[in-house]
Amino acid sequence: MVLFLAILSIFPLVPNAPHLVMLSGGGASFAGVWKGDSVCQIKDSPCHDETSVYYVSKSAQPDSFQMRMNKIVDGNEETMGTVNCKAAADTGSYICRLNDLATWTWRLGKNVLDGELQYRGRLYRKIHLIRAD
Repeated sequence: MVLFLAILSIFPLVPNAPHLVMLSGGGASFAGVWKGDSVCQIKDSPCHDETSVYYVSKSAQPDSFQMRMNKIVDGNEETMGTVNCKAAADTGSYICRLNDLATWTWRLGKNVLDGELQYRGRLYRKIHLIRAD
């Protein structure tokens, strides 16, 4: 996720921009605490496998959320960034875009959140999270 931090420093998030589109699956709630593994798919890159903790909270606007993405380093959480989220019931998945460089696609199950990070059109990470709250 070092790359994520580098992207955020070059392209800061605009609060009202459409960064993430989401759906709920099987009556599950997207808001909550999610913990699991984020596994690199391009081994010869700056990417490192990591344990992740994501905090999703409801925003004031309808069908909107914020997702704070943390990683565990030496037993401590380090924040990588926060993205704004928007629900879209017509897609069947959650899509997060960061300035057309990075796209997260999420699929929500009852207690599972699975995602992929595409960076510049290549699969960069697979993320498997389990509800932790």
